[in-house]
Amino acid sequence: MTITTKKLFAYVPVVFFWALDWWAFTTGNYASERDKILPFYFAVLIFLYMLPAIIAAHRNHSYFLGVWLVDLLGTPIFLVGWFIAIIWAFLDPKRKQPVPS
Repeated sequence: MTITTKKLFAYVPVVFFWALDWWAFTTGNYASERDKILPFYFAVLIFLYMLPAIIAAHRNHSYFLGVWLVDLLGTPIFLVGWFIAIIWAFLDPKRKQPVPS
């Protein structure tokens, strides 16, 4: 899988949910003026939701698809999947380690 494909997989859910967020909040009525900040909160939460996949894509992780699946499917289970995915995004056993000089 190329790095471009990995980045596409990482960012498409974010863009999709941002578009859905924008649509939902532009077509609805707000209960109060305070509620107008909610789309921004949801936008930040959506980005944080996919952050492990985004990190893995930018690091060209060997097991990107695994990180992406754990992030996408495991996060709703009490955030356990998100913590596993964020740790896994930084650990890549197949990446060549620099030789100390």
